[in-house]
Amino acid sequence: HREASVARTRRTRGQTAQEIVATTAMRSALLLGAIAPSPEAVRVPARPRVGVAVVTFDRPRYLERCLANVAAQTYPAARTEVLVVDDTPGDAARRAVEARTGAPLACSRYVHLPRRASIGAKRQRAATELRDALGCDVIATWDDDDAYGADRLPRPGGPIAAGAAGA
Repeated sequence: HREASVARTRRTRGQTAQEIVATTAMRSALLLGAIAPSPEAVRVPARPRVGVAVVTFDRPRYLERCLANVAAQTYPAARTEVLVVDDTPGDAARRAVEARTGAPLACSRYVHLPRRASIGAKRQRAATELRDALGCDVIATWDDDDAYGADRLPRPGGPIAAGAAGA
């Protein structure tokens, strides 16, 4: 229902629903590091700084496992930033992980949202901060319940750095 309302609002600015979907998909793919517009337009170092956008809501055990999985990646930790966006009431998920592990949350930055947000809004917030505040060249989304092999982070960086990632 909300999407239809947004589409109607934007359509009044001269865009069709199809144009809105295409534009939104392209912007999301560019922002989240899924594609690069062209090698000339985006210069990415051979070893790009990779941002990991972790989104969570009230699942401390998943968050703990997720951060351990991110820490086990073979990509150099010095070239990796991990940002957690959490909208758990009172940041109970962060506190539960810290109480269980006896250590601060294993991330570069933790953002607690005061109100419940959509997964898209949380990803957008994470991607923006990783790009603008932490200087990441490539952004990988990583939900709290995702589990990947230790080579997940090097995979997207190679084609992007080589200018071979296409739309």
